[in-house]
Amino acid sequence: MIPLIPLCLPKLTKPLVEDLIELANGIEDHISKNTIGEIEHNAKLHNDKEVLNELQALKDMYGFDYLPQHRGKRLDNHMSDMIRKDLQITLPYKADFVIQLINTENTFIHNDGTRTCSFYYMISNDTATTSFYESDKDPIYGTVWNPADVIKTNTYTMKQDNWYMFNHNAIHSVNNVTTNRVGMLIDMSRCFDNYNQCAKHFEELYAKTI
Repeated sequence: MIPLIPLCLPKLTKPLVEDLIELANGIEDHISKNTIGEIEHNAKLHNDKEVLNELQALKDMYGFDYLPQHRGKRLDNHMSDMIRKDLQITLPYKADFVIQLINTENTFIHNDGTRTCSFYYMISNDTATTSFYESDKDPIYGTVWNPADVIKTNTYTMKQDNWYMFNHNAIHSVNNVTTNRVGMLIDMSRCFDNYNQCAKHFEELYAKTI
């Protein structure tokens, strides 16, 4: 099953999108849990030179002088309820609503670890592409793969004001981010065991073309 499926769902209202963008702009210094950013933050707090050296080696291998990461924040119940109302479909009560910001040009080739699947709403409008990969190798650090160990299988440009079903367990990267990339996720990880199960449950929402 392809790792990114367009969905036929209504656009979020303009006032709601404006509120989400404002929230995203406020999380630029927020460190998401279970990310390399958090690993670096904790290593600096504890002066863990071994981990810091490992992270520096990772940056050197990729040619980055920074640690690219996804920054996210869970939405409160009020805003989550507004989104549920706008969509006018039945969503699992355990679904989590998250605003996400990517403000680095590229990310590592990675998967999202504990997150499995979501509905992803693209808010920003930029030139970013999302590429997916396969590999018979293990990640070299946490959830990060060596570019030499993967084969690219698909590349998509996610369009503004469109919904997608996203396989977070698939190995992927985001590239060519020219402006802040803001997205809103309805995280289904606590609702379904895996992406295929989630995709099967919502197959009536698929768009005809990608």
